[in-house]
Order: sequence, then structure tokens, then C-alpha cells
Amino acid sequence: MARSQAGTQVTFNLDNASASSTIDILVGSNIVEPMGLQRVEPQPLQTRLVDGGMVMTIPVSPGTRDAKLRLMLQPMSLGSNELVVQREGYAAQRWTQFVLP
Repeated sequence: MARSQAGTQVTFNLDNASASSTIDILVGSNIVEPMGLQRVEPQPLQTRLVDGGMVMTIPVSPGTRDAKLRLMLQPMSLGSNELVVQREGYAAQRWTQFVLP
């Protein structure tokens, strides 16, 4: 659950066993609006629009096996939102986020 017009954070722990220097991740359009995506950490190296959202290329420090992606949100609308994030080559992660007054 989240509060309308209040900041909230979603954190993803990403396995980087391949020791890649970047990870591509799809962020669904409902995370951008109506959930009000404000900031991404680490800052993406590249962002491109695709059907259903945007793909961010996230930098990963050399030798890092457990990378993190943090999305800072500020939802503006009330009710439930179906959200999705998908890392390239992995199953999509879907959840419902409820926004209360």
C-alpha cells in the first residue's frame, strides 16, 4: 500500500552472476503514471520507450553480484494499480499496488 501524494520506494535486488556492467530492465507504464516515477537509483545510462513502458539500462559496479534498483514514486491517483517490471531474459514481476488517501 502507498499513500496518495506521499513518497514511496520500491527496491529490486538483481542477481548479477554474469558480472555484466549493465542490466536492462523494463519498467511498465503504470509505474511512470499514475504511480508517479520521480527518481531511479542508480541513474540509468540509457532509457528507451517501448510498448507498455520503457527499458532502462542500469549501470552495475564491476564485480558486483547483487545489484539493486530503486524506484522512487509519488502516486497521485487513488485505487489499485497493476504494475510490472521485467529484466531482460527473466519472467516479469507483476503486483498490485493500492493507493490510499
